[in-house]
Amino acid sequence: MPNLIGAKKERIKMKNNSSIENFDNAPDSSLVSITAACLLSSRSRSSIYRHNQAGELPFVKLGKSTRIRVGDLRKLIGAAQ
Repeated sequence: MPNLIGAKKERIKMKNNSSIENFDNAPDSSLVSITAACLLSSRSRSSIYRHNQAGELPFVKLGKSTRIRVGDLRKLIGAAQ
């Protein structure tokens, strides 16, 4: 039986690859998914939600989709360094 979890993770990485590759050149107003934010910041999904609850990382809701502004993610990453 194929490893479905591994295959799903690989699809997510491929889907978010453009977000990750363009992160340095993206304007601060650009939006990334929570999954891409996890990969970019090397934080878990739970950690991203904790930062949101603490008011450190605002979310942007687009219908049912939740996104994070690149500028806000950069601030979070910069504050940790």
